[in-house]
Parts: sequence; C-alpha cells; structure tokens
Amino acid sequence: MNKIYVPKFAITAIALSTMLVGCASIVKSIGQSVASNAVNAVVNSGESSSKWYSGEFVLESPEKMTVFLPEPKWELKKNSSTMNSQEVKFERNSSDEKIEIFALGKSALDNQFKSLLGSAKTDAAKIKYMLNWRAGQLNNANDSEDAVKTEGQDLEKRRAWTCLAANAKKVCDFAIYTEKENWVLVHVEAPLSSDAREIGVALFEQKEEEEEEKVAEVESSENKKRAGASRKWRTIGGGMSIWYNWEDEDLNPDRDFSRAASLREGKIYDQGGRFALTSLNIYGFNPGNGWHNWGWRAMLMYGFRINMFNLPVTPFVGAQLGLGMQYDDHYRRFRDKFAINIAGDVNAGIVFCRYCKYQFEMGASYDAVEDGFFNDQVFGSFNFYGAVNY
Repeated sequence: MNKIYVPKFAITAIALSTMLVGCASIVKSIGQSVASNAVNAVVNSGESSSKWYSGEFVLESPEKMTVFLPEPKWELKKNSSTMNSQEVKFERNSSDEKIEIFALGKSALDNQFKSLLGSAKTDAAKIKYMLNWRAGQLNNANDSEDAVKTEGQDLEKRRAWTCLAANAKKVCDFAIYTEKENWVLVHVEAPLSSDAREIGVALFEQKEEEEEEKVAEVESSENKKRAGASRKWRTIGGGMSIWYNWEDEDLNPDRDFSRAASLREGKIYDQGGRFALTSLNIYGFNPGNGWHNWGWRAMLMYGFRINMFNLPVTPFVGAQLGLGMQYDDHYRRFRDKFAINIAGDVNAGIVFCRYCKYQFEMGASYDAVEDGFFNDQVFGSFNFYGAVNY
C-alpha cells in the first residue's frame, strides 16, 4: 500500500507546487503591469478596481507629457492609446466634474484638416483653427441663448480656449500646440463654483512653475558658489574731484580749492569673503581759469577694502598707500608747483551685483600727496566717482 500511494502523493505535491509557482508569477506580472500603468496613482482601498489620481498623470503618446490634476483625487474612467494618440477621461464628485484629454500627433489628423492647418501661416492661426474644429465636434449642450461665452489665448504657452457658462456649469475647451508640433485637446466640465477654466489652465501649468523653481535653485546655488570663490576684477571709472594745495604765509597765503575731472583704473582681487586687495591708478586734470592756475596729478596705490556683507549689494570701506605726483600752477617756482612722494587715500562706497558678471560701484575718497622733498606740505583731494568692475 505504501509503495503505491507514496509516488502518487509525490506527483500530487509536485503538481501543486508547479501551479503555485506559476500563479505567483502571473500575479507578480499583473501587479507590475498595473503599477507601471498607474503612474503616481493612489488606489482607493474601498474600490480596488478603480484608480484614483491626485497630482501627476503621465501621457505617453504621441509624446510624454505630465498632467497635473488638482486636489482632491480624480477617478480614471478611460485610458486608451495608439502609437500616435492617447485619450484619457477623469471624473469626480459623482461625475459632476469631468476632464477629457485627447493628445494626438500630426499623422493622426484628418487629411482635409491637415491641409487646413498647413494653410495657416502662424502658430496662432493653427491653434484657432484647431479650437474651432474641436468646439464644433463636441456641440456643447450648454451652447444656448442664455449662455455666456468667453475666449482667451496665451500664445507664449501655445494655447487658446473657449468657455461657455450656463445652467450653473462651466464648460471649457482648450487647444494646445506642443513644441514637438503635436496637439493636446482638453475638455473640462465643472460647476461655476470650481471654474472649469482654472482647472484646464492648471493641467499643464505646474510643470513650467517647477522648471522655473529649478532654474532659481540653480541660480541660487551658483550665487552661493560665487560668494565663496575668489575672483579678479578689472575696474574703470571716473568722477569729480575737489583739489586743494598747501598753505604758506609767503608763497600761498590763501589755500586754493579747484574742481577737477578724475579717471581711475586698476584691479580688485576679491578673496571671496569680505576682504579684497586693490591696485589702482588714479589720474586727474584741472584746466584752471583760461589755462592759468591749472594742474594735474597721477597716483599709483595698493591697498585693501572690506565688504560689510556677503550679499549681492554691500557697502565697503578701504585704504591705500603708494606713490603720487602733482603739479599746481598756482605757484611761481617749479619746486613749489611740483610734488612727488608718498600718496595715500581712505575710501568708502557701495557695490551693486557683487556676484554678477559685471559690477557697478559708487564711492567717495580722500587722498593726499606729500610734498616732502621740498617742504612738509601736502596736496589733497576729495573725490566722488562711479566705476564698472568686470
């Protein structure tokens, strides 16, 4: 007896095992397929046969596009696709609100309509033709005498729409022409309280907002990198100066003040934090009064500046020391007119767009050249300037 039944039991066990493995494989395959189709879907536990979407839904044909559904969740009623088209339908609130999306490629268009689109000279004309054709196809029931009709377009986003409001509902149709020259036709029905136009506009809007946010994040990240990176700037600018010469009881009893034009050029070595080194050449000229009492100056100085903040706009203070020359025709003797010796300045100002490709700064400074080779006097100057750093 045992010899007869043991083999039968073994055969039965092997068969059952094979069936279980096969069923598990099929269930796993079906599960993967459902998960693949329900991109970003939330399955309602009460109705496992229905798929509910809140947030994103991805159209696959004729090109991949993301649809952003408003909250709360929408039930997917239809999803059919071919190689060059896809049609989906969503409903919610007991079918009181509906969204129908029909995406199609150029090859899916009717030949007669394709020739009509081909005759349109601009994208705006194509979108208008498509919108009129779509509205005529649907023959909205709300298109009655008391219906309020509105139309709009956003050519930057390559879309136009028409809406009808009647019987406490609003019905809107959208025609969207994609960058790849495919079409997305959207039909939205909703109560006036929820506004079908707002729903339709939002379907493809969020993607652009997210891309803008990503660009802003990249720019912010780049600014942070620039804020910590050292950089060498060339600077050139100019302004006005008020010069004065030294005072002497015999040679120059009254100190003279003269207006002059100034030019400045050099380099700024930004260390990336608040500290920067400077190397500046400053030139000035005063034509005097009918070429009497004229003068000129030239200064080469090295120094530093301290930025108050690590921000795109920041005040700064600085100081420099170097060599300077000045000529002042107020005096009779050359040795009194000319000075060459140590020069220095103190300065303050404000820098705009510190982390941009070009900077602009405005500032004021006081500088002096000592006439120490012949006496212990100084030529001084108050300066006001603007400069571009690049």
